[in-house]
Amino acid sequence: MSLPKFAVHQVVLVNLVFVVLIVAGLMAVRRTPVDLYPDISFNSALLVTIWPGASTDEVERLVTTKLEDEIRDVTGIKEWFSFSSQGQSEINIEWQETLSESEQQAALNDLRAAIDRVNDLPSDAEEPILTELSVSEVYNIVMIAVTDVGGVGEFALREVARDLERKLKQLKGVRKATPRGMRDRELRVLVDKDRALQYDLTLPEISRLIASNNQNVAGGTFSNRENQEITVRGLGNFLSPEGLAATVVKKNADGTHVLLSDVASVRSGFERRRFYARFNGDPTVIVGISKDAGSDVVEVVSRVAAFLEQERLPDGIEATMTFDSAVYVEGMIGILRNNLLLGVAFVAVILWFTVGFRNSMLAIIGVPFSFLTAMTLFPVFGITVNTMTLIGFIMVSGMLVDDAIIVIENIYRHVEQGKPLQQAVVDGANEVMWPVIAAIATTTAAFLPMLLISGTSGEFMSILPKTVIACLIASLLEALVVLPAHYLDFGSRRGSDGKDAEAVGKRSWIARLSHTGRAWVDARIAGFRERYLAAQMRVLANRGVFLVFCLAAFYGALGLAQHVRVDLFPGGFNQIFISLEAPTDFGVEQTNEVAKGIEAALAPIAHELTDVSTSVGQGMSADEIPIFGPNYALLFLSFPNTLQNLEDPNRVLNFVRGRLDAYQEEGAAGIENLLVMPPRNGPPIGKPVAVRIQADRYDVAKQLAAEVKRELRSIPGTYNIEDNVPLGPRELRVRLDEHRGSIHGVTFQEVGQALRASNDGWVPSTCKDPRRTRTWTSGSCCRKTSAAAWRTCWISSCGRPRATW
Repeated sequence: MSLPKFAVHQVVLVNLVFVVLIVAGLMAVRRTPVDLYPDISFNSALLVTIWPGASTDEVERLVTTKLEDEIRDVTGIKEWFSFSSQGQSEINIEWQETLSESEQQAALNDLRAAIDRVNDLPSDAEEPILTELSVSEVYNIVMIAVTDVGGVGEFALREVARDLERKLKQLKGVRKATPRGMRDRELRVLVDKDRALQYDLTLPEISRLIASNNQNVAGGTFSNRENQEITVRGLGNFLSPEGLAATVVKKNADGTHVLLSDVASVRSGFERRRFYARFNGDPTVIVGISKDAGSDVVEVVSRVAAFLEQERLPDGIEATMTFDSAVYVEGMIGILRNNLLLGVAFVAVILWFTVGFRNSMLAIIGVPFSFLTAMTLFPVFGITVNTMTLIGFIMVSGMLVDDAIIVIENIYRHVEQGKPLQQAVVDGANEVMWPVIAAIATTTAAFLPMLLISGTSGEFMSILPKTVIACLIASLLEALVVLPAHYLDFGSRRGSDGKDAEAVGKRSWIARLSHTGRAWVDARIAGFRERYLAAQMRVLANRGVFLVFCLAAFYGALGLAQHVRVDLFPGGFNQIFISLEAPTDFGVEQTNEVAKGIEAALAPIAHELTDVSTSVGQGMSADEIPIFGPNYALLFLSFPNTLQNLEDPNRVLNFVRGRLDAYQEEGAAGIENLLVMPPRNGPPIGKPVAVRIQADRYDVAKQLAAEVKRELRSIPGTYNIEDNVPLGPRELRVRLDEHRGSIHGVTFQEVGQALRASNDGWVPSTCKDPRRTRTWTSGSCCRKTSAAAWRTCWISSCGRPRATW
């Protein structure tokens, strides 16, 4: 028994299945999360180790190389790339694409064990942080700009941002809330070297005394007379600058005590400024929010918005949502909805005038039925509603009614022949069943190779064929099972040849209008059919000429294909990144002034933008990889999600690029490199063109890279050209005279500690209060500004007024 015959004999069962699938699809629509991007793993991990104050060479030798030696033995790694910069080591590990999910987790555990085996990292380096990269880990769904609009000060802004961070983390669906642009508080201990020398004290000794006193110690337990167990805890951590200043640092021979306040001044403040953050020109702290895997981006952003509306903030501080990905997702869904409704309306009108109103409605039912049925298969395929899913829906929306039209038209033809309705339905559907199945199978086969793409790009691209195939399977079920059953109850019962004029006249005016319209369309189709047959006869009579014409058209199409723009992951956007690189010897204050100049240059097109967020001290490569340094700055531009911008987001991008190009041509100073780019659509697949240069020496590789970049800039259509090994800042290199060091009893380690203390200071301890205040120790000769000044840096007393080198 064929499927159509089974359907017409089991109408109640088919209708029940139809209703169940519709209800299940509606429930799936409500429960399937909506994302901007599919939540996939990037098949890579990032290992970051922070070593404050260390040079690039030290980071490379003492951190990166040691970690690489252990990573080398971990199985499952395809390759890794390391990047050592001042104070930071980054190692990007890529896994083999053939690893299953369980094998990758086992390899990740082996990697963690290998990192733990490295036990000889520098003592002042932080613990290596291993992060498995994925969409939910890397991308923020929304950012909250906590802005000082009333001049309340950095302390109040910081406390409000930290309070919002704690509360946002508690919202359902929020994975992380990460503040940016917030400095830690510090208790600065500025030691007077002359007074410290009088008491024969050195910076390391003072630092050790502070660290040993700033801690709580478990003192055990004892039982009182009532045999009650009592715990003893020694409280020694500092809670105020006054408590720190009262610390005893030495006991004199006469029994008097030397307090920290006798040799140093203690000040409360913030750590040394290494970055600036602004939102529309005002000081700000940006809180980036990422969501849990499987959470709906629209729902999570709605919860964040509702929370901000209810939260009462102090006067002078505002919290604004920016970089809202839910707005873009809702815009994409709106475009899909409008396209579907417009397409369905056009199809309904065309079918109305060709196969009748009721038959057109039967065909149109296949569109929502196919989408809803496909949604019930999404959990099986492990996909959500995201950008790729919406593209698949739009792509397949025109295919869903094709098989239904074929089945309806053939059934209708048998009805016009005068067959009994049930027989006409079975015969008409059976005749075209295998052609319809073949058509669906060939379309499905065209998308199946996309499932064979491996790696992160393959996982990302697999969503499109899964969506299309699920919709096509659902449409096939509707055409061969649901449609024949529904035709028995709702399909046309007679032909529309127009001979029964009396019956037509008794109909309603809508039916008469429909009949007149269909008659006019039939006449036009008949005329078109005659012209088509006449043209076909001419082609058959001149087959050779027509073959030559087809070959010429084919070769012409091949030539035109060379000029078609290729974009693997196209899409819209409503944000723009501007990454600034200033000269390598620029400090954060100088870079901040350059960033202010760019903000001022964008002022003439401010009406095209909704907000501008600036972060000085952080940049971004063209691969959207964060870069940190005092000579970098990053601007986030958001523009309205209007229909014009959705259709052509490059319009605003070209405005921004043109304005900044003109700004640079006017002679803007302090801009070494400027990247203007939209956010990347799709997985991190690298740049369209990448040239890898390998050499034994960095200076040789850097010289070759400069020549390659110069040649690439001469090629039309190239932009955002950069390399991943930027030059570091200038260095003042110090070597110890071992003979003179021996005379004074000074080691190289003591020299290095003195240099570190005189420039960056030491962080001997962290206060254990809720505000997380650090203690920062420095000599009063800190922040040397010349090589000559460094030569008088205080190293130790050694019984002399000052040791020099």
